[in-house]
Amino acid sequence: EGLLEPARRVGGHRRYEEDAVDRLVMIQFCRRLGFTLAEIRDLLADTDKRRWRRFVDAKLEEIDQAIAEARTMRAILRVSRDCDCVDVSECARRCSTDGV
Repeated sequence: EGLLEPARRVGGHRRYEEDAVDRLVMIQFCRRLGFTLAEIRDLLADTDKRRWRRFVDAKLEEIDQAIAEARTMRAILRVSRDCDCVDVSECARRCSTDGV
C-alpha cells in the first residue's frame, strides 16, 4: 500500500530502520481507530497535531452516524421480531410507515 518504504536486504533478510517500526506502530494505532489506509497515508504525510484533530473530528462524526444507524436497526429488529405480521414483507411495510 506504500505506507512503509521497502526495506533493504541483508543476507536475504529484510532490515527495517527504527523509524519504520515507529511508522508501523502509528499505522496499527490508526487502523484500530477505524481509519482507512488512504486516510492513514494522508496522516503519515503530515503528522501535525492540528491535522490529527481534524481527522479525529471527522472520524467521531462518522462513528456517531454509525451508532445512530445501529440504534435504528436495533429498534426495527426488536419491533419486527415480535410483531403480529403474517410475513416479513408486511412487517417491512409497517416499519416503513410507522417511522421505526
